[in-house]
Order: sequence, then structure tokens, then C-alpha cells
Amino acid sequence: MIYLHPLFQVVMFGLGAYAFLMGTVRFRSLHLKQRTAFARKRHALFGLVALAGFYAGMIGGSILCDLLALDPYMGEGHEAGALVMAVLAGIGLASGLLLYWKPKARKALPLVHGISNTLALLMVAYQTFSGVQIIQRVLSR
Repeated sequence: MIYLHPLFQVVMFGLGAYAFLMGTVRFRSLHLKQRTAFARKRHALFGLVALAGFYAGMIGGSILCDLLALDPYMGEGHEAGALVMAVLAGIGLASGLLLYWKPKARKALPLVHGISNTLALLMVAYQTFSGVQIIQRVLSR
């Protein structure tokens, strides 16, 4: 049961990484002046599913801690990382929805969108490290 949360989050990371790769195409077009074909709808779909999945995973991780009766201070750093991810993902989600619903020529908002989502994906590395430590502590009790 303890592996449900990390497995789900790995899948969401994969979807987010795919959306990131599609987003780099748009970045090259807007900021590097390269001619590219941007799969806008696919990028939006995979990004939305990944970001919503990260939020669902945060809720699921919290529920899992309650079900397993874990020490609330055991995952302090992991929880703090989740809060940082939640803020970054919120910025990415809000800006992404605005870009999707109100399409027009922009440069700053797509850059903020890309930076916040890239930082959220990078936070996965820290979350993985702190999550492995929690699992090791749980299994050694």
C-alpha cells in the first residue's frame, strides 16, 4: 500500500515530462525564433492531467500517511516540498488555462508558465529523495 503514492506520482511525472518536451518546441518558436510545429491541444491535455495528478497525489499521500498512522514529523521535508510544488503547479495551471482559453500573441506569460512548470518538475527530484527516505523509515520500523 505504501507504494501506491510513489507509483502514481511517477506516472504523473512521465506525463509532465512529455508535456515539458512539447513545451520546449513552443519555447524554441517564441524565444529562439525557430520554425516549429507546436501540438497545442496535446500539450494542454498532458500538462493538465499531470498537474491535476500531482495535486491528487498530494492528497493521496496525505491520506496514506493517515491510514498508515505515520509520525507527522517523519516527512516534514517531503511535505514542505509538496507545498512548494503546489504553488509552482498552481501558477503553471492558472497560466496554462489562461493561455489555452485566451490564445493570442504573448511572450511573458508563456515564459512564466514554462518556468513554473519546469521548476515543479525539478522538485520531483527532491520529492523522490525525501520520499525514499520516508519509505525506508516506514519499512524499518
